[in-house]
Amino acid sequence: MPYQVCDGSDIVPRAEFTLSLVPLLPDSLQTEAAAEVLTRRLVVTLCEPSQPVAHHQQAADLQSAGLKQREIATRLGLAQSTVERALRIHRQLSEQDLPEPYFRLTNVPVASHRLRRHRHVSYRFEPLAGYPQ
Repeated sequence: MPYQVCDGSDIVPRAEFTLSLVPLLPDSLQTEAAAEVLTRRLVVTLCEPSQPVAHHQQAADLQSAGLKQREIATRLGLAQSTVERALRIHRQLSEQDLPEPYFRLTNVPVASHRLRRHRHVSYRFEPLAGYPQ
């Protein structure tokens, strides 16, 4: 499934699945209580996170310790613009009370300059004859 970073930048693939260990139990132990404990819905990112996403917590910790963005960049070995974006991601997570920097995309993002191709007239979808609508 496609997910986007909360600052509206990167779109990354993530796998969503439910892991259930209940079938591994003997039939006599397969109860609703066991299913509740042994079943989890998981979302796994299928690629390495971008540098701002990976370092947003470290950058915020260093900023709260009184370091400036250039000093944070030097200490983390990042570009100053990457630190700025990491701090923006951390600020959005705090302001919006988000548990992680990604949210699931259900439609094509409107603001994305890289994903406008679908609006061009030559990229319209017309199903083949006999294909269900």
